[in-house]
Amino acid sequence: MFKKLFAVALALLLKSCTIPDNWRNGYLVRNHQVWHFHGFPATGFVIDEADYRSFKSINNDYGKDKDHVFYTYLVIPKADPASFEYLGDLYGKDNKHGFYVEKMISEDGAHFGAVPNCQDKPYSDDPVTVAYVRDSKKVYKQESVIEGADAGTFVFVPMFNGYNLAHDKHVVYWSNGQLPGADGQSFKRVCENMFKDKNGAWYLSLGKDVSWEKMPDEVDLPTLVGIKRLYARDKNHIYYKNTVVEAADKATFEELDNHLAKDKNGQFSSGYRIKPDSTKTQ
Repeated sequence: MFKKLFAVALALLLKSCTIPDNWRNGYLVRNHQVWHFHGFPATGFVIDEADYRSFKSINNDYGKDKDHVFYTYLVIPKADPASFEYLGDLYGKDNKHGFYVEKMISEDGAHFGAVPNCQDKPYSDDPVTVAYVRDSKKVYKQESVIEGADAGTFVFVPMFNGYNLAHDKHVVYWSNGQLPGADGQSFKRVCENMFKDKNGAWYLSLGKDVSWEKMPDEVDLPTLVGIKRLYARDKNHIYYKNTVVEAADKATFEELDNHLAKDKNGQFSSGYRIKPDSTKTQ
C-alpha cells in the first residue's frame, strides 16, 4: 500500500514540475509560438512559419501544421502535411515526394520507402535502421543516388558497428563501394559474418582492420550452412570464421554461446578444442 501511495505522490510531483528549457528535446507550443529544442543543454528556436493552432508533433525532430512539414525548425519544401509520413531515421515521404531530412530527393512518393531487410532477424541486438531507401527507379543512401543499383531487387543485409551491406541482382554493395567478384543474384548470408554466392564464400572480419577473407578452397558451397551465429558446416567440415575446426565430430557438433561449441568429445572455444570429456570411457 505504501509503495502505491509513494508512486502516486511521485507522479503528481513530477507532473507539477516545470521542465527547464535547457532539458527539453523536441517541440513545444508556448505563448502562441512553436519552439523546437535540441541538444543538451538544449537550444531553443522559434519557428516563425509554424501555425501554433494546427501544429502537431510527429516526433522530436519532425512536426507539421496545416500548411507545412518541419524537420526540427526547418520547413521541408514541397512536403504535403496531409499525406506526410515519417519512415524512420531521417527519411520521410508524402504522396508525391521522398525526403531526406529537409531535402526532397525523389519525385516518386508513391513508391518511395525503406529498402527491405533481407534477413528474418538481424544478427545484432541493435534495432535495424533505415540504411537505404528506394523508389521505382532509384536507390538512395542519405541524399545520394547509388549509381547502377537495381531498385526492384535491392535488399539490405542488417549488420552492426555502422557498416552497410546490400545487394541487388547484379552486385554486392559494401560500405561506400562494391565487393569485387561477388554475384548479387546468388549472394546470401550463411551465419553472422559469413556469406556465399555461386562462386565462393567469404568471412567478414570486423576487428581493428576490416577485411573480406576468402574461405578455404575445400568449402562445399551447396552444403555450406550456418549452425547458429559463428560456426558453419558443410558435408566435409565444421568452420569457425574462415578456418576449419580440426577434429570436430560433425554428427554431434553443437554451437553454444560466447564463441563456445561442443561435440561428443569435448568443448571448443573460438574454433579450438579446450576441454576433452574426462568421463569418456577409455
